[in-house]
Amino acid sequence: MARGILPIAVGTAGHVDHGKSSLVRSLTGIDPDRLREERERGLTIDLGFAPFEGPDGRRLSFVDVPGHERFLRNAVAGVSGVDIVLLVVSAEDGVMPQTLEHFEVIAGFGVPQVIGVLTKVDLVDETTAELAAEELKDLLQGSRFSSAPVTPVSVVSGQGLDELKEVLWQTACAAKPRSADGPFRMPIQRVFSLEGIGTVTTGIPESGVVNVGDELELSPRGGRVRVRGIQAFGGSVERARAGHSTALSVPDARELEPSRGDVLVTSGAFPVGERVDVRLQISERSRRVRHRDHVRLHLGTAELLGTIALLDRDQAERGEEIVCEIFLNEPFPAAPGELGLLRLETPPEVVGGVEVLGVGEGRTHRRRKDAFDRLSAVASAGDDPEQRVLAELRVLDTSGGTVDELADRAGLTKEVVLETAARSEAIHHHARGRRLFVGELIGDAREDVLDVLGRTLRPRGAASMPLGDLRKKFGNRPNLFDAVVDLLVEAAVLRHQGGGSVLWVEALQPLPPDRAAVLDAILAHCAEAGMQPPTEAELTPVGVEASGGKLTAPDVLALVSRGCDEGKLLRAGDFLFDAACSLNAQRVLRDQAMTSDGDVDLPTLRDQLGTTRKWLIPWLEHNDQQGLTRLRGGKRRFLAGSDAARALDQALGEG
Repeated sequence: MARGILPIAVGTAGHVDHGKSSLVRSLTGIDPDRLREERERGLTIDLGFAPFEGPDGRRLSFVDVPGHERFLRNAVAGVSGVDIVLLVVSAEDGVMPQTLEHFEVIAGFGVPQVIGVLTKVDLVDETTAELAAEELKDLLQGSRFSSAPVTPVSVVSGQGLDELKEVLWQTACAAKPRSADGPFRMPIQRVFSLEGIGTVTTGIPESGVVNVGDELELSPRGGRVRVRGIQAFGGSVERARAGHSTALSVPDARELEPSRGDVLVTSGAFPVGERVDVRLQISERSRRVRHRDHVRLHLGTAELLGTIALLDRDQAERGEEIVCEIFLNEPFPAAPGELGLLRLETPPEVVGGVEVLGVGEGRTHRRRKDAFDRLSAVASAGDDPEQRVLAELRVLDTSGGTVDELADRAGLTKEVVLETAARSEAIHHHARGRRLFVGELIGDAREDVLDVLGRTLRPRGAASMPLGDLRKKFGNRPNLFDAVVDLLVEAAVLRHQGGGSVLWVEALQPLPPDRAAVLDAILAHCAEAGMQPPTEAELTPVGVEASGGKLTAPDVLALVSRGCDEGKLLRAGDFLFDAACSLNAQRVLRDQAMTSDGDVDLPTLRDQLGTTRKWLIPWLEHNDQQGLTRLRGGKRRFLAGSDAARALDQALGEG
């Protein structure tokens, strides 16, 4: 934004008729009461706005709020976006009920700085003014604003106004501006239309920046608008940032009918949901809160009706800090880390301040204790996206979580979840399964899989086993199993075999000489059989005889599996083909099919290979499974352009 603007917003708070608007008028030279009714009645009804110019020429924003209890909703909407509040108390009345209520609003919204202002000191004697000042100091002393200054002023005589301006400017310059990083987010305070310009929305951006020409989303309505112009303090600018009181020209928004409470955001940057997970600090003045009480949740400039769900108790007492869920009557784009205020619906009394932990899609059927454990973990994680995702994954445990699910649970966007997973060494992203897991869990599961393979295969001298058997021995953790197997395959520790088996590469160590000799005898028998291969049952006596009767039938079958693992035998149906013989037969198949436009002539191929349908059909079905051939409409074709055909050419030395 243009130079000369301090990205700090100042608001007023206090009891009705304590002189807030008059104070703003004296400090800024502008009457914040813009409505005719306000001027006629001398009563602030809605939010008022004015710029304040500091000694160096820079300006900051002033938001004046109504003090009457009937307009507390409007006051809350004004306090939500400010960095400093002038807590105004009249010297005539001292601290009053609305003073206390407004003070709770300030505390609930987490306003960083407060300046106490004692007004109308010209209307009372010195003793009365001192008593009122002590009441105000006592109120501040019992809070995190204990060091806040208190300045007595009179807008009639001008007493104290210069001192207040100096205190205000020093406080503003020392305040930490809102972050201009991250996606843009601006709760709407006002909406109006100007001739030749169209719809204009005003507010104080909470985060990010916006430029002329940017496209924004009007949330939660879902429509998109383009920023045609930006104004600040009556002048046009090209860019606005968090903390600036900003007016955006968005003529596209006319059909969407925006209103106070809506939020203009970077498109897709903030999840919208009907469940808001919060940390709630109950006020010391609040009545007890009960499970399923009807409440009003104030976030940004919105007032949202809903129901509170206490998770580890049925009621909570004043002064307690708890985690809980609030189920709204309508969806809202709450932002993790956003501060807000909770009031009862009837009577509309302040309950306390809230910090948003996440946003969800509504009611779930999980147990309250499970929800409590999850939210406690998220609360401990703070606003770090990585820690929030890890907290959710630890709750989900071996099932892991999809990107959509984690975005929902952690109150983040899908893009943030993916970016977090990509840069985190503590999170494993199983791309094929589209799930995330805690990295430590993947490491432990990897060792479990290798342990199962070792216990199952080593005693038999085998290197492969059916994937279904491995899954069963691993235990009922399907999502985790799939992620670990894919990880091991990617690392070349495992290799998928035909027939739904998996090969443990490490197990392909040299066999003892006596067993190697038996395997050689089995391989020789299959090679001699050619395209009329044996079954396992027919190979068993061959192996037993070759071992001199030392090996049992299971030992021989383990060696048969070892031959398949080494790629020397090919299992097709019930038969075991010599791999070299099968490769040569595939060459014959290819050449024969190419003479007839890719169609396989079964009788011709049978005669060329010197076999019968008994062996030929299982072998052809194996080729179908590998993608080398395809059976359709009773006719089988050779797929010349397939990956399997290219692999065949390479194996034959022709690729």
